[in-house]
Amino acid sequence: GLAVPERVEQLCFEKCRWFQSIKDVESRRCYATHGVSDRSEESKTGMVKFYSSVGVREAPADDSSGSLSTAPCRGYEITLDRFTLKSPAKKPLVLPTKALAHGIAAEWDWQGSRIDPNTMPLMSLAATAIDEPQSPAVVAQNTAEFLSTDPVLCRVEESRDPELFKKQEDVMQPFLQLARERLGLMLETSSSIFGAPVSEEDLFKVQQYIIGLSPWERSAFAQLSSACKSVCMAIGGVEGSFSIQDLLKASRVEEDHQIEQWGLVEGGHDIDIAEVHVRVA
Repeated sequence: GLAVPERVEQLCFEKCRWFQSIKDVESRRCYATHGVSDRSEESKTGMVKFYSSVGVREAPADDSSGSLSTAPCRGYEITLDRFTLKSPAKKPLVLPTKALAHGIAAEWDWQGSRIDPNTMPLMSLAATAIDEPQSPAVVAQNTAEFLSTDPVLCRVEESRDPELFKKQEDVMQPFLQLARERLGLMLETSSSIFGAPVSEEDLFKVQQYIIGLSPWERSAFAQLSSACKSVCMAIGGVEGSFSIQDLLKASRVEEDHQIEQWGLVEGGHDIDIAEVHVRVA
């Protein structure tokens, strides 16, 4: 098999194991951002595995660009036997970091007799960044519209659950403060069942921020906002102001509080925990 860094191997194994545990095709498809076939029969069977070895190598300099032609390496690409892997849109799949290349290579290396795209979340994210199947404006609009239900903004009433209110205040406030400072937002928290009030100006600022991200950042932003159910947390993650552990903790404040109060439900809470770890990590 392919030799990969230990931490990358561990993360990819966790991702593949979790995806393979999801039996329903439609449930699997909702976690892949791009490159998953809509044809149900093909999704069930998958393409027959056509390669025996997977490798990672430096991508050659791009001679069409003077700024890149002198660089020793413009990224990393993956080989399947003698073939160089391309995106679903047939574009060169050039990865910006060696760790990401090894992670995607591991996903290809661990396929069985048939290739199941639903077990390849890193490949899906990379393909989304490279192919951009949706325009930046569409991604921004689809993502920002959930800002009013962001858990960073939607808090429990202090009188209803003082302990949870304090946890939300401690964990969520730094994310809210960053969003206000970084984007100049005027967001306010709310305990209303209808969500938090979000002005058209704030919504526009968030959309413009998402549009201004690089394709790689935007792909990660969309995944983080979906996994954490939070635009504010995605901002904190993309900005690099919070660690993966910070994001995981913030995304699970309310559910972890419920587990402390009532206990963990096997086959429910444990799957939710594994899911958010896979999608965020």
